[in-house]
Amino acid sequence: MPLLLITGPPNSGRTELLADLLAEKRSREPVLVVPSVSDIFAWERRLTADTGAATGLRIVHFRDLCAEILTLADVTRLPLAGPLRRRKLMAEAVASEWRAEAGRIDTQPGFVDALLELVDDFREAMIDPDTLGERIEEAGLGGLGRLEAVYRAYLEGLRDSGFTDSPQVATEAIASLPRAWPEGRPLLISGFDDMTGQQIELIRSLVVDADVDVTVTVTHEPGPPRSSEPENPATRFSNWMLSSLESLGDEVETRQLERGEVDGEVVGRLLDEVTRRLLRTLPDGTTPLVPGPELQIFDSSGLRNQAEALGAEVARLVSDGVEPGNIAIVTQSPSTEGRLTAEVLERYRIQTGLEAETAAGTTAVGAALAALLRATDDGTADDLIAWLRGPLGPDPASVDRLEFECRRYGERTAEGAARRLTGKGGIEPPGWSTLTNARKGRDKSAVPETIRRLADEMTAEILTGTGSWPPPAETVLEVRMAGAIAGATDEIEQVIPSPESQLRELRHAIEVGTIKVWSSPAVGAVTITSPYSIRGKRFEHVLISSVQEGGAFDRERPGPFLSRTDRNKLGMPPRTDPEEQERYLFYAALTAATRGVVISCMSADEAGNATRPSPLVALVEGLFEPKPERGGRKASSATFPLAAAPSPRELARTLAGSRQRAEWQEGVAADIGEGAGRRELEPAWLGELAAMPGALSRAIETESRTRSLGPLTGQALMDDLAGSRFGPT
Repeated sequence: MPLLLITGPPNSGRTELLADLLAEKRSREPVLVVPSVSDIFAWERRLTADTGAATGLRIVHFRDLCAEILTLADVTRLPLAGPLRRRKLMAEAVASEWRAEAGRIDTQPGFVDALLELVDDFREAMIDPDTLGERIEEAGLGGLGRLEAVYRAYLEGLRDSGFTDSPQVATEAIASLPRAWPEGRPLLISGFDDMTGQQIELIRSLVVDADVDVTVTVTHEPGPPRSSEPENPATRFSNWMLSSLESLGDEVETRQLERGEVDGEVVGRLLDEVTRRLLRTLPDGTTPLVPGPELQIFDSSGLRNQAEALGAEVARLVSDGVEPGNIAIVTQSPSTEGRLTAEVLERYRIQTGLEAETAAGTTAVGAALAALLRATDDGTADDLIAWLRGPLGPDPASVDRLEFECRRYGERTAEGAARRLTGKGGIEPPGWSTLTNARKGRDKSAVPETIRRLADEMTAEILTGTGSWPPPAETVLEVRMAGAIAGATDEIEQVIPSPESQLRELRHAIEVGTIKVWSSPAVGAVTITSPYSIRGKRFEHVLISSVQEGGAFDRERPGPFLSRTDRNKLGMPPRTDPEEQERYLFYAALTAATRGVVISCMSADEAGNATRPSPLVALVEGLFEPKPERGGRKASSATFPLAAAPSPRELARTLAGSRQRAEWQEGVAADIGEGAGRRELEPAWLGELAAMPGALSRAIETESRTRSLGPLTGQALMDDLAGSRFGPT
């Protein structure tokens, strides 16, 4: 059976064609492979939209496909090693085979993770230790010999431990083909624009050795037939994958699709023209595009102002009747910047769904526990104070007093700070004595048990303080992270016997991002996602944030051990140029919209320092005459215009600083709608605004009273100033 490659640009109907093929092959129990969990959910919604159910097929990602192949081949599957076990095995491999660098295991926690990533790269490129050794010798790269030894030692340690990992599962699955695949069962693959060598080899084995009916869709747009016009530069990203698939055998059929309709709805003409012209050399005399509301460009100052500008635009869209589930915000870093945007939107009472893999150290729970673990490992007073400012800390005033004393008396150690807190206020830092005693003892269960208990207590404290149900997305993330850290302690207890090493390894796992949680967007909510995750999806409105110079995340960075030249000499797949990635990801986000796009950049940060938008912003602007006016929020934008305030609170802040304030305070503003620029207000807004004058009056009085500093009354501060030239004479 042939390998069918369905290629075409975005909006060419590849997804619709693949859905039709799935329906045709339903009786043969097809398997659809997609890149991520969110893609599984998206395809499930697509295939069940009309009937409410879809039977006779499976939707998986490659990892599950490999596991199923091993099951079909009746191969005994070893349990998967968790991330902490893998780190320990790699650390042992370094200690035995690269002793000169063993000291970096503790001083540079990311060193072990970078080696694991490199070893996984070797296996994904189908390069085993013997092959690596031969290529190192042939290329004259003798200095890399230690990498081969570490690679081999890691695999041996993995085998001897009785565990396996995902790259090893893929290797065994490929070896089990073709005998394992049921005859006549088709395989369809969607959403991939790059693949590993293992994935390419698995497809080759299915097509060539097992004669399986395989269909793959690829985003790619060549130049027109018999034309000198080159391929679309934005889809050049998929060249290597496409050429690798086309070379798999004689029975490869390529079906090239043209631009067309999406889900029965034609993409807006202006957006269609922008994507057709972007990055292309246009013929002389081409008529420029006329700016329209379908495409806006925002220019803000700093991440907070950018998030508020995007949030206000989303609020406007929702107010105009757009369903939140038809809106997506694309950001390079959903786990950090995306969470700020989600916070702003939820303040505007718009439900969000964050699609991100979040590292433990970027959450409040993870940062607090990492600070505690540092503090108990001969840490600083600042480490202990950071823990005390977390969910389980005492009242903020007590922590403020402790910090003041540590600064005044030069207390730098966590142990000294803990003594001060306990001695003066009778307050013991949560978990402090148990963990410090465990570090000095031999009870290897004390550390995991304590961290699990603290994680459970943090979960309860966070949920209690939420005050709403369902809880906000940020609260859900923190609770899930507490559970993930508690779960990691089970593996710590199994693989690391020393309590002191447990403390250090758990801290490293939190700080370098070994512990993560994945969150998928909720149905019916505004999706906050990455450029990679939005590929192949469709939304009515897409807002692309932080389109900055050098802002594209280079996920194919060479790493600290091999240069690009070294990789080429070792026969590893070529790395994509970062600029090519940036063009492709921007194009993918741009073409995901059917009705409207906002491109958001920043010309300054929060401190007023200049930053540079990506050249892609200027390229888009260059398609128009005149250029679109730039929106966004600057540092001087303390409030929203009356007619654009996205929430009752923001409208109240605007009124507080406007000429309507005095009337409102006196209760004269009976017609709040007229005072707000004749905008139509929801009844809920009117009720909230009516209840705000008292709070507003108190805020104005407080601001007026505290506008200037009063006399200093703190005796400790007066004593410190007494002998200085700034003090009283």
